[in-house]
Parts: sequence; structure tokens; C-alpha cells
Amino acid sequence: MTQVNLTPLLKAATRAHKGTSFDPEKRGQQMIDEYTNILTSDLELIKDATDEVKELYVSRFTKYLGAYISARSRIISPMISGGSNFPVRQQQKYHRWEDSTYNKFKEFRNKAINGIQKQIERDKPQEQKEREAWQSIRKTILDKIATIVSIDRGINTYTSRPLIVSNLTGFIKRLANNGQTEHVKKAIALIQEVNQTAVKPIITSNNAIFSLVEVAEAKEETKTDLSKLENKTFDFEAGQVILNYAIDRIQIKHETKPAPEVITALKKSAFKWSPSQGVWQRQLTMNAVRASNQLTGLKLGQCKQQ
Repeated sequence: MTQVNLTPLLKAATRAHKGTSFDPEKRGQQMIDEYTNILTSDLELIKDATDEVKELYVSRFTKYLGAYISARSRIISPMISGGSNFPVRQQQKYHRWEDSTYNKFKEFRNKAINGIQKQIERDKPQEQKEREAWQSIRKTILDKIATIVSIDRGINTYTSRPLIVSNLTGFIKRLANNGQTEHVKKAIALIQEVNQTAVKPIITSNNAIFSLVEVAEAKEETKTDLSKLENKTFDFEAGQVILNYAIDRIQIKHETKPAPEVITALKKSAFKWSPSQGVWQRQLTMNAVRASNQLTGLKLGQCKQQ
């Protein structure tokens, strides 16, 4: 089990408050207690990571925190040092340094936790991923069903039943269009089960969702076929566009970090940064291809190989 012990930083934390507190020992201890709680919470967020990963996180957390505490030790207050000949410009410089080290500490935590959580997700067995995905889908469906039932029983008089039904059927259609055959089957079975005891059918038997299994199967087969295709790469002035059939993504890879306005344009076009791939990417669709053409100046046509 990974141990949380920031006591080695206590002396530095005490020194960090000598220029700003009349009781630096107390403030130093409070600081260590505060960041011990933060570190404990962080480890809870990555509890499924290996001990090696967690120990590395603790080591880097301690390093960045130590740098921040060190920078803070140069800060003094006129209340403690006295106002005479107070070094205003020097303190402004030290405050900027303190802010910089604290921001680096925060940035480390955010990036490290996000990266570790994504790695944990990638490392999960496929069976577990499928089970957790269905649990999430099931919860969404049951929440919508509960709203519909409350409307049918006259408890909920302020929500539109057709709207909730439309949201529910639209949700299942998206599962089918993503080729999630097993999830569609389970969703339909769940609705049919609830229909047997509900005041009135949640969704009537002639609704189009009950024929979505074939749609899902066709989409799943197409995705399987595409995953076997060889990826395609196209060069543009600032990098490359990759049609990554293996993961059903179109990817934009830049030789150097793009300008802020380029990043903004990528985000507006629904591209998301993938640290593990080192690319901006989104699902491989014709809309995505058109968006990449606008962003890169390329003139790619069909995104699916024949």
C-alpha cells in the first residue's frame, strides 16, 4: 500500500511562513496537513493504478510541492518584517516566482491524474469495459423510464412525455449507429421487461427501436471490416492527416505545437487532443473529413476505403 507522508517537508513549510506568520510552526503544520489530505484524495482517484504508478505520483507530487514551498519561503509581510525599507520590487518578483511554482504544481496534478485515469481505463479487460459501459447505459435508460412512469402516474405534470420518449429512442438509435449490438439488445429487452408491469407501455411495440438490432449488427460489421484496413497518411504544410481505421478516428498530427488560434479551430471542429496518440482526433466520418480539409487545406474525398 502506498504511504502518504509529507512530514519531511515540515521544516521547509515552517520556514515558508516565518516571513508571513507570527506562528510559523502552526501554519507550517497546517500546510502539511492540508496537502496530505490533497495527496490522499488524489491517490483515491487513481486507486486502481499499480503501486509503482502511485509511488511515482507521490514522488513527483512531493517534488513539485517542495518547489512551491521553497518559493514561498522568500515571501515576507510588512506586518512581520516591518514597513521600513520594505523591498517592494523584490517581493513582487518573489510573488511571481511563487505563483509560477504553484501553477506548475497544479498543472502537474491535473495532467498526471488525467493521464493515469486514462491509462487505467485502457488497461481494463474488455469484459470489464463492456460491463461498466452497460451499467452506465442501463442507468441512463432507467432514469428516462422513471420520468415517463412518473408522468403516466400523474406525479409529474410538468414534463413532456413525447420529449422524454424521443430522448430515450434517440439514445438507443445512437447505440445502434455506433454498432453496439449487445447494448441495443439489452436496452430493448429492458424496455420490454418494464412494459410488462408499467401503467402503460413506455414505448409501444410498433416503435422503430425494436428493429434496431439489425442496424446495429450492420454498423458493427462495417466497423470490423474497416478496422482491418491499412491506415492512410496525407501530408500538409504543418503536419499530417491520418485516417486511422484501426480505432475509427481521423487524426491531425502537427510537427510543432500549433498556434492558439489553430487549437481553438480544432476544438470548434470537435477535434480532441489525445496525449497517448500525440494527435488531435475525432470519429472518422465524412463530416470529420470535411472539417479536416478546412483545417489543413487538403482535399480528401471518401474516408472509407473500398
